[in-house]
Amino acid sequence: MNNLIHTSQNEKTDEHFNQWFSSPYFHILYKHQNYQEVQHFLDQLVDFLQPQPHHKLLDLACGKGKHAIYLSKKGLDMTGLDISENNLRYGQKFAHERLQFVQQDMREPYQENHFDFILNLFTSFGFYDQDTENQKVLDAVHTMLKPGGKFFLDFINPPVYERNLIPYELSVVQNIKFQVTQKVENGMLTKGIHFNDNGQDFHFEESIKLLSYDKFQEYIEASSLRLLQTLGGYDFSPFEEADSERMIFVLEK
Repeated sequence: MNNLIHTSQNEKTDEHFNQWFSSPYFHILYKHQNYQEVQHFLDQLVDFLQPQPHHKLLDLACGKGKHAIYLSKKGLDMTGLDISENNLRYGQKFAHERLQFVQQDMREPYQENHFDFILNLFTSFGFYDQDTENQKVLDAVHTMLKPGGKFFLDFINPPVYERNLIPYELSVVQNIKFQVTQKVENGMLTKGIHFNDNGQDFHFEESIKLLSYDKFQEYIEASSLRLLQTLGGYDFSPFEEADSERMIFVLEK
């Protein structure tokens, strides 16, 4: 699951964002990902957080809403929030009384003191190059959580990711040859996606701010959220800055 990054949002403009994350090609490129592995992680996450049926959960930057849909099938009261109307059309097909989807910028609070748990999974954070804009996301989370509510924030661990970064990769999916490049420049991790489909050339980019552990501590302190623990992977192991593939922050309001 280490490549499951950039669920949605973008650090530039909504138009730039919608060109890639809302396009069918985004979902074609990543369709090979093992969703059974994702479901196994979500099962473990439920065991770890121990949400109850009466609790309200928010999947922040939910993309097409697959995680929220799966968790709702486990009896949880789920809301998925994402900026892309195109993505949310998929989730809306499965909406019911205890599963809803909201189109909104993740920097803006949806409801005040409403959620018991907020999830931000698979590096769906750091889309803005300005610290103040990323800080707004944590501030919004603080506003939306009930007192005592918890925030589960999952992000790549920069030193390990950079050490293992693959500069170029070719993926062939549905007879489309996706040429994917990755680079770190000016504190941003940028992934370029190049391909040709039906005689037309396409080029898109994904970008996130490569946030360090110390930078997250600054964000957390400024947000008034309290850090309960930091995990280092989807096996819920303790975080080790030199070796862990993930930085997973468990925060409380």
